[in-house]
Amino acid sequence: MIKNIFKDKIVAVLSGCENSLIRGTVMFMPHLQGTWVTVEATGLPDGFHGFHLHSNGVCDKENCFDSAGGHYNPTNQQHPFHAGDFPPILSNNKIAQMSFYTDRFTPEEAVGKAVIIHENPDDFSSDPSGRSGSRIACGVVTKY
Repeated sequence: MIKNIFKDKIVAVLSGCENSLIRGTVMFMPHLQGTWVTVEATGLPDGFHGFHLHSNGVCDKENCFDSAGGHYNPTNQQHPFHAGDFPPILSNNKIAQMSFYTDRFTPEEAVGKAVIIHENPDDFSSDPSGRSGSRIACGVVTKY
């Protein structure tokens, strides 16, 4: 079913850690010299959350997504200038939706990596992760 819905699209399907009800999708579309990213998620705690592209395309729920590794950072930049550093996502009434543009990678470069939503907002200064806390949702970026 998912393959038919997302045919020829680059998408991460989000799910929460352990018994979480978090669900969502992150779409990566080519735009100008980079990528238009759109996220929709439900079941998130209300408030701001860190939102990143991580290096490893593995979402191991047993270890709350530690398997996803660190932020995607192919040019070895300081935080918050990693290619995988995204704006924070805001959940209101357990629903979050956001779109933004980045020229730090193309949609094809995101394939095989993981999108992570964190428990807390990113502080945009602490290296390497912005003190954004536990990983509460994960999705592997896949080309369908």
